[in-house]
Amino acid sequence: RHVVLGSSLIGTGYQIFGYVNVIIHGGVGKNGSTIAGTSVIFPLFPLLMVVVPFCMIYSKAETSVYDDHITLFMLCFGAVGAKATNRLVIAHMSKSELRLWDWIYLGPLSLMLNQYYNTVVDELILLRIVTIYCYASLLVYCTVVCRQFCEYFNIYCFTLGARSPPTKKTT
Repeated sequence: RHVVLGSSLIGTGYQIFGYVNVIIHGGVGKNGSTIAGTSVIFPLFPLLMVVVPFCMIYSKAETSVYDDHITLFMLCFGAVGAKATNRLVIAHMSKSELRLWDWIYLGPLSLMLNQYYNTVVDELILLRIVTIYCYASLLVYCTVVCRQFCEYFNIYCFTLGARSPPTKKTT
């Protein structure tokens, strides 16, 4: 039992040392960046924009709305996390710049501001509105990305058959 525990601690320490070494000395790209040209710590910020508001809103709630409707609360932040993750994956695949701000963060921000100003709007109504807004934002983003992929690869989405070749416009 002690051998298993000791070897687990040694393995954990080795992994943590490796991660800290990459963070301190940088990635394998130019100037210690990642291959995509971004900072090694960069993905931390979009993910913190999901976790920090979740913890703040849940812990500072004066009513039991978030306890009584925990599923709705989790669904709301699930949509925010899904969009943040999708944006990170797309930025990594395309090796393009990822802006820190996204309009889906307006949902958690409105919940936080409502708590800060002593619940100007009923928390349950606002939670429902924010959840609908977050899923609408996620749906729009996924639709736009799917259309961009389909246009680039010259395919139809959810339709069988080949697309007609694009016509060239002459001016």
